Amino acid sequence: MQRAEHTSSDEDAPTHKEDSEHYATNYAACMAYVQLLLHKVWKRVRDGGEEQPERLEAETGAPGVVQKWWTHFWNNGASEISPGLFVGSAADAACAPNLHSAGISLVVNATADIPNFFEGQRGAPEYVRVPMADVPDATFRTHLQETKAALAKIKEVRDKGGQVLVHCLMGASRSVAVACLALMEETGWSAERAYATTQAKRCPARINVSFMKDLETASEWLE
Repeated sequence: MQRAEHTSSDEDAPTHKEDSEHYATNYAACMAYVQLLLHKVWKRVRDGGEEQPERLEAETGAPGVVQKWWTHFWNNGASEISPGLFVGSAADAACAPNLHSAGISLVVNATADIPNFFEGQRGAPEYVRVPMADVPDATFRTHLQETKAALAKIKEVRDKGGQVLVHCLMGASRSVAVACLALMEETGWSAERAYATTQAKRCPARINVSFMKDLETASEWLE
């Protein structure tokens, strides 16, 4: 979790030999990365590339189809948007030692297809899924109950001083939207302020314009 200054080293995490049952091993992280890579390759072969939605440009705030930079996906780590609330990519969710060292006790998976890598393993975080696709015209309204459950769980964990990671594939759109909804519920902020705050702390943030509409009307559909 580099942006939040929660880093781990090989010395911090249990090794596979030291504790083969605990989830936070370097071996487990390697297996999760392999699982993620195979999953995405198979999906690309099976389905082809998904149509990209319009996203809000970082510099102008105007809609546009924005290139997703893979360096953000693999290298930059999760971002602490607010105390105890991190936004990251699937690669961050697959890094068991970093999850452990950052004290992540809840992982919110904002995708329909990426695995909950360590679910059910000893010492692993709790998992909640909001099965969103990041495509044109997608809306969290179609997964209202899952979204409400995720927001309630985020609040519950953070109220107790716990740490939460919200992730999607890139940590740029779906997870950003969920984090913004959590901030809006917590602070009463507008959609614009929540997104601006999140984007200032999460460089790859490029939200789907359809999700921004969800944020702007959240008081209507989340009641």
